[in-house]
Amino acid sequence: MPRTFAQGEVSPQPIDREATGPTRQLYRYLRDKVWGRQVLAGCQARWDYNTTDADVIRERAGKYPAVNIFDFQHFRQRNLNYLAPTAKQWNDAGGIVGFIWHWSVPVDPELTPKDGFAFYTPTGAEGRRPGTLFSARRAVQEGTLEQRIINENLDTIVRYLLHYQEQGIPILWRPFHEAAGNTNRGGKGVTLTADGAEFLTYARQVWQQYENLKEKFLGSDRKKKFGVSAQHYSFAVQAFIDMVKQFDTCGYEFAIRETKTSQVIEDVTSLKSEIGVLYLSDFNRQMMNRIFASEQLEFHKLIDCGVYIYLWKEHPLAAREKIDPGELEDYPCLTFEQGDKVSLYYAEEVFSTSDYKRVIKASDRSTMLNLMKGLGGYTFCSGIICGELNGSDYRAVPLDNDSIMEIGYITRKNVVLSEAGEKYICALKSFLQRQ
Repeated sequence: MPRTFAQGEVSPQPIDREATGPTRQLYRYLRDKVWGRQVLAGCQARWDYNTTDADVIRERAGKYPAVNIFDFQHFRQRNLNYLAPTAKQWNDAGGIVGFIWHWSVPVDPELTPKDGFAFYTPTGAEGRRPGTLFSARRAVQEGTLEQRIINENLDTIVRYLLHYQEQGIPILWRPFHEAAGNTNRGGKGVTLTADGAEFLTYARQVWQQYENLKEKFLGSDRKKKFGVSAQHYSFAVQAFIDMVKQFDTCGYEFAIRETKTSQVIEDVTSLKSEIGVLYLSDFNRQMMNRIFASEQLEFHKLIDCGVYIYLWKEHPLAAREKIDPGELEDYPCLTFEQGDKVSLYYAEEVFSTSDYKRVIKASDRSTMLNLMKGLGGYTFCSGIICGELNGSDYRAVPLDNDSIMEIGYITRKNVVLSEAGEKYICALKSFLQRQ
């Protein structure tokens, strides 16, 4: 079901604090007079920049529709003048002006205009002329032909939009409509292709960086958001607590997500979380680094530590100075579920390839602690335990083994950390230094 918003959930002001007066006036009208109360009639220009169909509606119905949507689809055609007063005349008559942009890209693999332009990839162009090989992924990479093309096209459209702004015309704007096959349209609505989803990820990153830079250098009274995703580490939660105490929580929406490894990576990739806390080992390092590279992530090392056995204080092995791996055979090994991503490289336990006689999976830290106490189970850990959160009923005993866990965190490449992000990293390092 589509998400439905009540009127009170829609901000009384536009998101852009520098919005023009006419824009604010239109926004207030749509929010206060239209939203949840009525439906505005509208029509689209016949392929470009005209009111042809709106005039037909006026002739047959006796009234013009409230909205006329123009299209920048043919912005390359020299015989079409988007600076003509058509939009201004519609606005001055009391109508609402809208623009969409059926953005087309070169069909030629070398991205020259010699073979014309198209909207869809070959898959989406069945029954039509051949589609385009244009890559939205490369359009956000520095120095590529795709980026040059999109920047040149945006420069043209921005000149038109500024022209309308100077005339005091607020615009309902829907850019990149059906651009380069990055959406699939069907009976169940619109879904993103892989390239389209990646394009949105990069766009979200650009927006987040803008917000972070504005916060750092200009200040802002908007409610800020900050999130951390982590494997199941109590020290990551304690550092989060220490960080939050440094802020007025009325000015922030904070989130801490203890979750499976693949979700940590996904959250940071999509910027749902600014930071992700996880570990590398000799077993998973090569594969994880490949994943980080493919997702444009960077791993930052915090500390190296040995492998420990974590168990209830009354467990028969809890009093040992060290535990030999062979002594664990008679007890259930507790592991965290990793969902659909069942790759051994995603496991939070360092010896995921070992063949254990007894294995019990859990999805959260609290349940795992209960299983340790109730069933005499154990798990592998870094030995970095926060007693304030886990309590004094559990022990971390060194494993008699030379394996090393490299604890660290991931961020998006070239990301400027927010103030909360910087303070969280400081809190992490401070906690680890005290261990």
